[in-house]
Amino acid sequence: MLLYAFMLVSAWKKPLREPSNRGRAFASAALIFALIVTAAASGARAGEGEDLFEKVIRPYLVERCYECHATHGMREQDLAVDWAGGLSEGGASGPAVVPGKPTESVIMTALRHEDSLLMPKGGPKPAPEIVKAFERWIEVGAPDPRREAPSADALAKETSWEAIFARRKQ
Repeated sequence: MLLYAFMLVSAWKKPLREPSNRGRAFASAALIFALIVTAAASGARAGEGEDLFEKVIRPYLVERCYECHATHGMREQDLAVDWAGGLSEGGASGPAVVPGKPTESVIMTALRHEDSLLMPKGGPKPAPEIVKAFERWIEVGAPDPRREAPSADALAKETSWEAIFARRKQ
């Protein structure tokens, strides 16, 4: 981006009466405008993904998935969904989440109850709104602030009834 800004400034230093300079200046200005618009759009998408994660994805994972798929505990099928690395590493069936690719994300198959992956195990199929939220979250890059696997104490605190009740009140 700095290179394009430099090109724009350089083009403006030369007289615009010359046709070749006018073309360069216009092309540089158009390119910088496109880069700014793209950066703003991707920032909005990331914000959308973060909101979805905090309001829908994280609460659902805590309440419906951590019991069987957490770092400390059962970790069925070698899958931990309590941190970003666990979702991207996945388990026996492959990566649970592939950012930007909901069709390649095993978690979508499980949430939709396809291919005999009926999650949550023994529970009802998630509401269509939940499935759509997961799909959208993955489409926008699956932003997840949980960079490290939680300690046993942190996991116990996050899955306590008090913590779940507080999230439900929001």
